[in-house]
Amino acid sequence: MGYKIDYLQAERGGIRFTAGFRQEHKQTFYGRTVQECADIIDEQGIVENPMSSSSMDFASETGGFDTDDGAMNLFIEAIKLSGRYVI
Repeated sequence: MGYKIDYLQAERGGIRFTAGFRQEHKQTFYGRTVQECADIIDEQGIVENPMSSSSMDFASETGGFDTDDGAMNLFIEAIKLSGRYVI
């Protein structure tokens, strides 16, 4: 396994996960459903405090969600479903 997920961005009604955000060879993954996001989190792992774009806080304006908290809600549910982390 390479880098763990360390950056989140709301995008097109889903979340763009980046592993190795500040590295030359970063990887990105995209999930739109809770299951897709949970699978990415489970497979890649995630740092304790990932950074995030402001699109995670204003998801209805820039991330394609119906509400501003839509992206964060998707992320929290994905964390829970992954079973690897406790919220």
